[in-house]
Amino acid sequence: MDKMFPSSSAKDRFWYHSLDSEPPSNHTPDLIPLLRKTLLDSVQKGATRRAVLGYERAVHIYHEIWDAGWGCGYRNFMMLCAALMDQPTQAAYSSLLSAHTPPSVNSLKVLIEEAWKHGFDPEGAEGLKGELVGHKKWIGTAELYVAFTYRGIPCHIADFDTPHRKVGPLLDWIRRYFDANSRDHQASPQEWWRGATPVVVTDRMPLILQYQGHSRTVIGYEITRDGTTNLLVFDPSVHMRQLRDMALSSYNLSRKRDVWPNKSKYSTAQHVVQSLKEPFRSHKKRATRGGRRHSDSSAKRPRSSPLGDDNVIVIEDSEPEEGASTKVGPQSHDSGTKVDKWLVKTGENRKVLDTKKTLKLFRVDEKKLAKKDKYQVLWFPMEDPLTESDKQARREVTSERVC
Repeated sequence: MDKMFPSSSAKDRFWYHSLDSEPPSNHTPDLIPLLRKTLLDSVQKGATRRAVLGYERAVHIYHEIWDAGWGCGYRNFMMLCAALMDQPTQAAYSSLLSAHTPPSVNSLKVLIEEAWKHGFDPEGAEGLKGELVGHKKWIGTAELYVAFTYRGIPCHIADFDTPHRKVGPLLDWIRRYFDANSRDHQASPQEWWRGATPVVVTDRMPLILQYQGHSRTVIGYEITRDGTTNLLVFDPSVHMRQLRDMALSSYNLSRKRDVWPNKSKYSTAQHVVQSLKEPFRSHKKRATRGGRRHSDSSAKRPRSSPLGDDNVIVIEDSEPEEGASTKVGPQSHDSGTKVDKWLVKTGENRKVLDTKKTLKLFRVDEKKLAKKDKYQVLWFPMEDPLTESDKQARREVTSERVC
C-alpha cells in the first residue's frame, strides 16, 4: 500500500525514506552515500584529509518555482523533518511531525500561525503581523523553533557573533557536534593509513544554519589538505539533475535489497545528549530576530549559493539572490547559467562523477562564511518528546550564545 500522505497541493509534497512511494521530483535521497564515495576519492587524490557526515538517509529538498526567493526556511524545515521522521532513536517524532497534515510549505505556515495563537513567540508573531498563510514571507530559525517546539520536538538555537569575520568558533562548534559520537574523528593521518576510515558517516541529525540572506541544512564537514574546514550542506536553492539520477539509482537498488537502518548501530539519545552538553553550555538570551525579514522590508535579505568558481557553472563572485537557483544538468538554460557535462564516461556502461565539481555543490568554505558576521544554528539533542508543560515553558524563543 502506498503510504504517501495526501497533500493540499500536488506541488507541495513531502517525502522521506520510510515511505513506500517514489520521491517527488524535487526530493533527492541517497546523496550522503554518494557524497561519502566522492570524499573518499578526494582523500585518495590528496585534496581532503578527512570528513564527517551526518544521518545517511537525509533527503535533499529543492524549492519549486512558486516558492523561489522566499522558501529556503520552509524547505530546510522539510529536510529536517525527513531525517527526524526516519531516524530510529526517537520513533515518536514521526507521528508528532505528521499529525493532522504532513510537513510542507503550506502546512508549516498553518502550524506556525496556530502556535502563535497559543501564545508562542509573541514578538515574532507581531513582527510578521500574525500572518503567513497566503503570503510570501521569509522565516528564520525563530519560526522553525516555534514549529518544532509546538509539535513537541526538542530543539535549541545557538547564536554566533563573528566580529572581524572570524568564524573559528562556529566551525569548532559544528565539528564538535558531528564528532560527538564518531570514534574516528580524532584519528591521525598515520592511524587512517592503518585502517581508520577518513570519511565517517554518523547518525547525527542535520543542522539548520541561518544568516542574513539565506539558510542551509548542514550535513557534515570536511577538513582539506591545508587544514581548513568546509561545511557540507544541502542547499534548497540548488537542484542537481544528473547527480539526482545517480543518487536515485543507488536508492532504487537499496529498495530492491530491502535495506533498512540497523538500529543497533545507533547510540542512545542519552549518550548523545551527554556528549553534547559541554560544547553548547553558555548563557541564555532571547533569540535575535536576525534571521527574519518581512517581504516588504527595505533591508532585503542578501542571498547566497554554495557554488564557487568552476568550469561547470559560471557564477558571479558576488552572492546571487536566494531566488536565483542553480540547476545542474544539460537543461539548465532557464537559470541563465552555463553548464558543462558532469559525468565523465569511463567505458561503455560506466559513469563517474568529477570529484572536484561534485564537491563544490556541497562545500561552503571559510572565506564564504567570513562574509557574514552573525549566524544562528538550530540543532536537535534527540531527547524524549516534550510534555505539555515543557512546551509551555518554551513558548518564548531563547538561544544559547556561543560567542
